[in-house]
Amino acid sequence: IYVEPDLRGYGWFFPKQDFINIGIGCTGGSDGTLPRRREELLAALRASGRLPADLAIEPFKGHAYVVRRQAPRRLSGPRFCLVGDAAGLARDLSGEGIGPAIRSGRLAALAVTDFLRRGTPLDGYARRIVALYGSGEPSWLARQVARLPEAVGRLGVRLVLGSSVARRRVVFDSIFGMREVVS
Repeated sequence: IYVEPDLRGYGWFFPKQDFINIGIGCTGGSDGTLPRRREELLAALRASGRLPADLAIEPFKGHAYVVRRQAPRRLSGPRFCLVGDAAGLARDLSGEGIGPAIRSGRLAALAVTDFLRRGTPLDGYARRIVALYGSGEPSWLARQVARLPEAVGRLGVRLVLGSSVARRRVVFDSIFGMREVVS
């Protein structure tokens, strides 16, 4: 994972069996910076030797994610529970959604089981999601990052990325929520 200097995006590079998954996650992708971000990521991968210079790259495909601060109004109803991306559970700073999808899927399965066995309404599921992820407000960390002048933000990112302990705690635990998946 390559975190951008402005902390407003990141890129990834995951070799698979017969292809390489390269992608970009960023906020404000509609501002026209996506092609520049893509080219910067490819240049960094080539400069590091991870991506051969002569390797043909297919056009990037992707889509926007609804992050938690733009959550749907109804997370559950009499016969449904929204989980993962459908519930707007992608993390607001990274767009990471695998952890919240797994956790919300487990909670939905428990809620549906209770509904089928005991007739328990599914609105308890929505309350649990709000208790875990909030009601749609930006995370504390997202609010702090948004307040920073750009130069201070860049310095902070350099300091965080320069320390393996800080990188683990801030980038992977807080922004990507990687600790959440194992719990």
